[in-house]
Amino acid sequence: MAQVVVIGGGVGGCATALTARKAGCQVEIIERMDSLSGLGPWTGQLLGWILRQEAKLMDGGTSDIIQLMESLAIHTKPEFDVPKGNVTFDVTRIEEGTRKLIEEAGIKVRYRSRVADVEMAGNQMVAALLEDGTQIKADAFVDATGRTGGVEWCEKLGQGCVQCMLKCTIFGDRVSIAAKAGVPDREENWNYFPMPFIAMESLSGEMRGRIEGTPGGYSYHSIPGELLERDFTSEWRRSDRPVTTRIKGKQEGKLEVVHVPFAKCTLNLPLQWWRHITGFENAWLVQPLSADGETVGTGFCAQREDTMRVKGLANLFAGGLRSGRFSAFVEVMMAGDLAGHNAARHALGMEPLPYPSSIMAGFFFNEVNSGCTPNDWIGLGLEDPRFKAKGFSTTDYGKIRERVVTSGWLGALGRKLS
Repeated sequence: MAQVVVIGGGVGGCATALTARKAGCQVEIIERMDSLSGLGPWTGQLLGWILRQEAKLMDGGTSDIIQLMESLAIHTKPEFDVPKGNVTFDVTRIEEGTRKLIEEAGIKVRYRSRVADVEMAGNQMVAALLEDGTQIKADAFVDATGRTGGVEWCEKLGQGCVQCMLKCTIFGDRVSIAAKAGVPDREENWNYFPMPFIAMESLSGEMRGRIEGTPGGYSYHSIPGELLERDFTSEWRRSDRPVTTRIKGKQEGKLEVVHVPFAKCTLNLPLQWWRHITGFENAWLVQPLSADGETVGTGFCAQREDTMRVKGLANLFAGGLRSGRFSAFVEVMMAGDLAGHNAARHALGMEPLPYPSSIMAGFFFNEVNSGCTPNDWIGLGLEDPRFKAKGFSTTDYGKIRERVVTSGWLGALGRKLS
């Protein structure tokens, strides 16, 4: 049986593996940590309703994980003109559910296994080499290692390691498989993770009730004037990228709190300043992400074709965050879908295919690859003229389904390849 190896077990890597398995390949995930889903427990929000429908209609691994996230919904709120389009799910159960999907699909996972190098034969990747010297061969590989730079870059661009979800100090920094294979990454502008998780139990009873009882799970609270007047300046260690952040919520002078089921707050404040806010007097962090200094989030993407194949290489594909500077779950997983599908196609002696440009997924990934500004795409807003011009702004499910059917991709990612 043709074999595909996926390096990285985040939500993008898991979608990749599930899709390659559906195509009929034997699949193995190599994961440097002791758990799956990567940054999946970070935001707890599932956005992009329109693109989600395309993913479900194509029936790849993304469809399975989306349905899992929707089944774990704590709150929903309108997105576009869809009443329950935005889903806030229980982050404490996503790893367990993802692991079950992977196990039921018969996909092997090597936990606490970090790829240190690769073995090449011309433009063909022959094997992934683990730190302990183990050689893992396959017909096709997918680099789904994410795009963070690791502790070195948190030191250079941020304020050092705050032990975020990536746990580099425990499991080791990520390794760019594409770069090891001879194709340098392209360095993008850097994003940061400024949102801490606060233990709900550490908030006052009144505050917990307000957060948990608010429709949609979103609650806005006043910020004390002394905080509004204070200018929290992040003194980054790169002098060419000074960052100054005025403390404000998404609504002027308001603190936004989201129940996920921890209290996720949008302001990057030292812990002692959280405690100046009514209801947060005894606040305690369960996940820094970070307060009083941000963790460096993104930076290195693989150079790829529209098929997700790494440029210049025959059998290495880029999945998940490796394939572009975007961050919403649906986009990340759908990049994995295409990488997994095309890795399987290559392993079975077939040419890789891009998503058709007649569906939103194809248009989106091609635009990202051509260098569009990713922040324009977060949530895939209907007001974007690029979507309107192509007719992608509709929330009419019948029309969305029709364009997937017309493209020939209905169920295409869920079928076994002959």
